[in-house]
Amino acid sequence: MDLFFVLSAFLFTKLLIAEYNKTQTISFKKFYIRRIFRIWPIYYLFVAAVVSLYYFKNGAISEDIKTRLFGLLTFTDNIFTSINGFNSIPFTSHLWTIAFEEQFYIFIPFLIYFLVKSSFKTKISALISSFFIFSLIKFLFIYNAAPHPTIWALPITHFESIMFGIIIGFGGFDFLLKKINALLIGVISLFLFLLLKFLTPYDETTYLLFLTLLLVGVSMSFILFSVLNNSGLKKFLSGRFLVF
Repeated sequence: MDLFFVLSAFLFTKLLIAEYNKTQTISFKKFYIRRIFRIWPIYYLFVAAVVSLYYFKNGAISEDIKTRLFGLLTFTDNIFTSINGFNSIPFTSHLWTIAFEEQFYIFIPFLIYFLVKSSFKTKISALISSFFIFSLIKFLFIYNAAPHPTIWALPITHFESIMFGIIIGFGGFDFLLKKINALLIGVISLFLFLLLKFLTPYDETTYLLFLTLLLVGVSMSFILFSVLNNSGLKKFLSGRFLVF
């Protein structure tokens, strides 16, 4: 899932930067229209199907289910998940990730528009400030012993993968290529991923969760970074069979 977050952040960053370089602006309207048509039709069709199955099986929809249905329809299910746990409507417990993404989509075109016009110093300041603010919010959640999946389901506390995806999109890790082979970066990322086995699981609320989620974000973003900058990996993953 975090790899998906890294990919989304990277792709949107690259595409929006390319749009700005070509037109000297970013069309927020077109961005949202594309997102709506790509996600909403199949998403709402799926939700309608599973809720219909639930109704036909149970003959009624309880108030709790209505509340969670509201979350699904408004792309706020991750917020309800952070408070009440994963959705109990059959086949929907994973849909909090779509809400997570949709909330990210609201801000990214404005964020990229701001960053692409900013100086390098401003970009660094914005990155450090955001990391500090979100980390402080995560600290407050951990300090107050927020139960799982509160931290896991909210983009203000589970932000690392998206942030690193944006950094890759801006070429923020390119300096590593002057010192380390891209394939070696991929090996390092897999090692960091395996290291997670020995750290605090993401579903336990302790201060080690800072390191756990940081390594998740770093390992997934470095896997992407390695593939993007290694011709052999790019050729292999671009094979007709794998593309299909």
